[in-house]
Amino acid sequence: MKDKGWEFGIDLGELMSIGRIQLPHLASSFAVANRAVARTAQHDQQMFVVGMVPAGLEHSMQETHGLFTELRDIVQEAMGHTAVALEHSGRVIVHVANAYADRDGEAEATMKNFLKDDPTYGLASGDTADPKVPDVSMVGSEAT
Repeated sequence: MKDKGWEFGIDLGELMSIGRIQLPHLASSFAVANRAVARTAQHDQQMFVVGMVPAGLEHSMQETHGLFTELRDIVQEAMGHTAVALEHSGRVIVHVANAYADRDGEAEATMKNFLKDDPTYGLASGDTADPKVPDVSMVGSEAT
């Protein structure tokens, strides 16, 4: 990796793409999945209600309900924490790239052109870049 000039600007442009486009896009996917998992909790009573359970299996269904809830909560938390970490990582990368670009005017100009030329760099065809990551839902709290 070069440490100055237009070649350095291209490297910084790629970092900016990761921080502004790719990581927020990935974080959004995890946030959407987190909220989808959280919504399954509203159906617990329907799935595990005693009237729906065959006679004689009530005890095992209560145990299953507890295990299911525990597993769902673990998955929900993992997806939520991953979304938050990816978003935070993107912000840190953007900060670092900007700090380096501030040292070199040529690199800064190249970096800005890099992003302007392809504002969806690194995304799959048809995807759009949206830096706003949806809120996540952590177990026992409102959306964060």
